[in-house]
Amino acid sequence: AKNVKTPLLIQHGEWDMRCPIEQSEQFYTALKQNGNETKFIRYPQSFHGISRDGLPSLRIKRLFDIQAWIDPHQ
Repeated sequence: AKNVKTPLLIQHGEWDMRCPIEQSEQFYTALKQNGNETKFIRYPQSFHGISRDGLPSLRIKRLFDIQAWIDPHQ
């Protein structure tokens, strides 16, 4: 985390069994402690493959969240 310089958006499904959400929380905390620009978004009722098989409303929200993150960084 100390070498990350790029603003980073972290998105994680709360029900992800492949990568426990604690890993993303720890990475986010380390980035913030190092002064990196970062945002962490948790998606309820979502597993690892939210982009492919998540709830339709959350798949759409995820895309809007990505766009909202990218717009000010262009």
